[in-house]
Amino acid sequence: MDKKKCGEYIRKKREEKGLSRAELAEKLGVGVYEVDCWEVGDFPAVELLLPLSETLGVEVEELLAGEDGAVKEGAEPAAEQGEKAPEPTEPAKSPESVAGPPVGAIPKPKKKLKKQESYYDEVNRRVAKIVPEPPSGENGFSAGERRFGTVICVLFMAVVLIFQAVRLVGWLGRERVLTPENYREYIEISVVATDAENGFVTNPDRYTVSVSAKKGRIEDFSIVVEVAFYNPFPGMNPDADDMIYRTVEISDPSFSYGEETFSFERIVMDGEIRVKSVEGKLP
Repeated sequence: MDKKKCGEYIRKKREEKGLSRAELAEKLGVGVYEVDCWEVGDFPAVELLLPLSETLGVEVEELLAGEDGAVKEGAEPAAEQGEKAPEPTEPAKSPESVAGPPVGAIPKPKKKLKKQESYYDEVNRRVAKIVPEPPSGENGFSAGERRFGTVICVLFMAVVLIFQAVRLVGWLGRERVLTPENYREYIEISVVATDAENGFVTNPDRYTVSVSAKKGRIEDFSIVVEVAFYNPFPGMNPDADDMIYRTVEISDPSFSYGEETFSFERIVMDGEIRVKSVEGKLP
């Protein structure tokens, strides 16, 4: 089917009917843009073929062929010329048909009525006659087009698999090191008062800062931790510093645990813990 030829045929028949694009679109219940598309080669939807053919005064086959003279399947020559076909005469009824079948006779089975063809069945039949379906499995593409599509699909899948394999190899071969971003997952830092009885701090002027590995030993480990301690009663000793900072440095070629204790001349409370640097090879 030549869609461009069909579009020119629709435009020609519309102009012969003296219809504008807007008038034709209104009669069919569509937009003017759709009529424009039909006339440049975008074929109408199946459900619009019969209404369009009736509006333009042509047959569906003529719309599909893009020219006059297409013959409707099964049409009689007399009907094409506008002649009325003679009506069949009713056969004379026999005495038996008037009086009914004799007693004991087996009635003849009635003929089944032929199923009436629906609107969509008729349109599909006409379209299939002009535009046959492609052979099964070809989907309307040539053998070369199908081979080209297969090659492109295989190449795309190969590129994706290679990319994922490279990422996996890089992840498996990465150097697992301790960094300021991941150290919380592998080490634990705590600050506790050393002078405590039954859970109560009796003289909070000594604190122990401890660092421990959570998941086995860490090789070539080093860390610098700064802990802030503050005065909980600034009004009692105004000359004392509000904040006191202590630094813990630990270096160990095979680290699992380390600590350091600090003593103060007055009562203090532990505050913020800040890791200034950390290094090490993870297990």
